[in-house]
Amino acid sequence: LRLEPAALPARHNLAMLLIRQGRVDEARSELSTLVSSNDLFAPAHYALGMIDGARGDWAGAVRALTRCLQLEPEYPGALRDLTHAYVEAGLANLARVMLAQASEGPG
Repeated sequence: LRLEPAALPARHNLAMLLIRQGRVDEARSELSTLVSSNDLFAPAHYALGMIDGARGDWAGAVRALTRCLQLEPEYPGALRDLTHAYVEAGLANLARVMLAQASEGPG
């Protein structure tokens, strides 16, 4: 990271390692830096959503997971986790709408 500070996968992997070590604040900082330098990296938004949700910041989780799905509509687990965040944020109606749209599928 010292040689290439904008190396997205390396910064993301560092954040995942920090999470595994219980250093969640540091991981969130790394992920925030990552999305500040490149807002198009869906895995970072997903990880931020997971951290925010675990902290009970459901509005933050909704924002991050929504961005993840905007970037990669088929991102594994993101739709499930976003609907959960909607429910926890008191927006169960939005969760129902998303699930209904998802069950209709493409076309």
